[in-house]
Amino acid sequence: MLLFVGCARNYNIITTSGRVMTSQGKPKYDRENSVFVFKDVHGEERSIPAGSVRQIAPGSDKSDPTGFNPKPSR
Repeated sequence: MLLFVGCARNYNIITTSGRVMTSQGKPKYDRENSVFVFKDVHGEERSIPAGSVRQIAPGSDKSDPTGFNPKPSR
């Protein structure tokens, strides 16, 4: 049996206080709870309130113009 494992891209989650957290793969927005849910570098599931997130950007290059700034639609 062959298993192909793609490498998930890490993302940096930058909070409004300036803290940087790294996620394995792109964080998912949970609209019902208004939080971003992600797995940290240790594989633990974490969440952070959307209002505490300033920016989410690919971890390999913080200046990547394809990064996005999560602003939940109202």
